[in-house]
This record gives sequence, C-alpha cells and structure tokens, in this order.
Amino acid sequence: MTHHSAHQLVVGFEAAAYGIAGALGSALIAGRLARQAARAQQDAELADAYRDLAVRVRTARIAAAHARRASAARAETARAAEEDELRRLILARVRVTVA
Repeated sequence: MTHHSAHQLVVGFEAAAYGIAGALGSALIAGRLARQAARAQQDAELADAYRDLAVRVRTARIAAAHARRASAARAETARAAEEDELRRLILARVRVTVA
C-alpha cells in the first residue's frame, strides 16, 4: 500500500465515521423532538381534561347554589304559610272571644 492510498483509506474511514455520527445525531435529535411532541400532546390533553373538570365543577357549584336558593324559597313560602295560618287562627279566636 502506498502512503497516498493509506491516507485515502483513513480519510474514507473518517468520512464514514462522521457520516455515521451525523446520522446517529440526526436520529437522536429526531427522537428527542418526537418525545417532546408527544409530551406536548399529553400536556395539551391533560390541560383539556383539567379545563373540562373545572367546567363540570363550576356547573355543579352553580346547580347546588340554585338548589339551595330554591330550597330556601320553599322554606320561606312554608314559613309564610304557617304564619298566615297562625294569624287566621288567632283572628278566629279573637272573633269568638269578642262575640
């Protein structure tokens, strides 16, 4: 082998090594980007799930508040009806006593 062809052989191996290193680096970068994209997708899905949960919780709180108000209104109506009935009974008793 001559010096010139040995040098060409080394240059060829070096070029192949750089090519393999470049391909490996590209593959690693592509894998990393794919993992980042997958993680970003998972984060977006998780954020959507949290937003959906927040909407459901808010809807449930609003429904509970409406139910409490309706229950309070029914209790007030019942209390007013009892007071009216008591007033009628007292007035009836007063009429009987006066008569």
